[in-house]
Amino acid sequence: MRLSVKEAGLFITCIGIDRLSKIWALENLWGGEGKTLLLPFLRLKLTFNEGSLWGLKVFENNLWWIVITAILIGGLYFFHINKTGFKIGRSLIVSGAIGNLIDRLSYGKVIDFISIYKWPIFNLADAFMTIGLIFLFMIFFINRDDNN
Repeated sequence: MRLSVKEAGLFITCIGIDRLSKIWALENLWGGEGKTLLLPFLRLKLTFNEGSLWGLKVFENNLWWIVITAILIGGLYFFHINKTGFKIGRSLIVSGAIGNLIDRLSYGKVIDFISIYKWPIFNLADAFMTIGLIFLFMIFFINRDDNN
């Protein structure tokens, strides 16, 4: 199976944006209470996630993260649905997973810096994965309706 040029472009762009945003956060948000943006519920505050999802300590070893990421990527590319939404969702999920895996391998933890009200602090890779999952769910439900 081959990636389309658009899918590869989205994948590379998302990883690049995630990396650049984390480098910016490391350089500009170190120490301090964070920065409040235009909206009072949106703040930028540097934190490091040493656990897994939302800071839970599920896997302490980086090898587990490599295995989980490999399974995720393999699973998503095993299913080939030729719909644009699926390709977008797949690229977003995989690029987000790789972005966080790069942090985990480089620093032993994930760089998080976006805080919205009382939601756990996250990063752009997390946002890409969440948006990608929404795309996949939408496509699966649309495909389900097409078969009836």
